[in-house]
Amino acid sequence: MKEKIVAPCGIDCFNCEMYEDNVTDEFQKRLSERTKIPKEKITCKGCTGGNTK
Repeated sequence: MKEKIVAPCGIDCFNCEMYEDNVTDEFQKRLSERTKIPKEKITCKGCTGGNTK
């Protein structure tokens, strides 16, 4: 089981659409079209540096 991560923004990563375990192809495609960032790069592995519980 992965550690529960709380980002500096206050969102629990396991509840975030961007977090690698939650991101969907549909979300990546939609965000990619708006930002012009390749959809494969639209994911987050969570923050590091002591933000785990």
